[in-house]
Amino acid sequence: MLQPGDTALVDTPGYYPLFGKLKLAKVAIAGVRRRADGPDLEEFAAKAAALRPKLFFTQPLAHNPTGGSLSIAVAHRLLQIAARHGVTIVEDDPFADVLPASSPRLAALDQLERVIYVGTFSKTLSASLRVGYIAAAPALAKSLCDLKMLTVVSTSDYVERLVYTLIAGGQYLRHLRRLRSRIEAAREAALAALDRAGVAVPVTPAGGYYVWGELPAGIDEAALVRTAADRGLFLAPGSVFAPERSSGPPALRINIAYATDPRFLEFIAGYTGR
Repeated sequence: MLQPGDTALVDTPGYYPLFGKLKLAKVAIAGVRRRADGPDLEEFAAKAAALRPKLFFTQPLAHNPTGGSLSIAVAHRLLQIAARHGVTIVEDDPFADVLPASSPRLAALDQLERVIYVGTFSKTLSASLRVGYIAAAPALAKSLCDLKMLTVVSTSDYVERLVYTLIAGGQYLRHLRRLRSRIEAAREAALAALDRAGVAVPVTPAGGYYVWGELPAGIDEAALVRTAADRGLFLAPGSVFAPERSSGPPALRINIAYATDPRFLEFIAGYTGR
């Protein structure tokens, strides 16, 4: 859907591997600020009008890296603006199975007229099970299937059958119930620990694995990450999640499973003064 020289819009902060893939395809990218309730609609409208992008890649729910989810009002307005400017939205929903079914999905509101929906089992079953799926308008889905045959021929039949067996046998549903409970407990513990460590969390996470932690002004984000690496701590600096790598306030994407690690909290508290 994109040719060299085309423009695509992306969330900022957003999913940095996507930025690299778009650049590899020689596609120009422009960021749309992510707010607590979804993309900045004014900025999306302005860039859609000025840049004439073909696609907008976004993760509406349990956003990576901020953890927030868009509201139904923002979802409705976003689709209106996209239709007005001829923009197709690629909706990434990796945490769908641990989020409420009532959460606003762009694909459901749009009925796949201008939305391509992308899902996966890698976040809920295992990162080793690289199994995903796409929902799109029939003609587009057929084209994507043809492209898949030309590029990768076939995904792993064994892995797909394994996932199917887990779903059909009920194991996946039981696993999801336990996983939701663990995510909720980890999220509450993470938010409390980060507050004690002096890390501000501007967006309350909405069911995924990530928290966006803002650090006090004046902290050198790059130096902090290098020092942490020397101590065996791998941190994700906020700057890598900006498509233009612009210098914003110092921040980290924090996985809730590791947010209560004593080594991490002690290290961060040394910078925040807690």
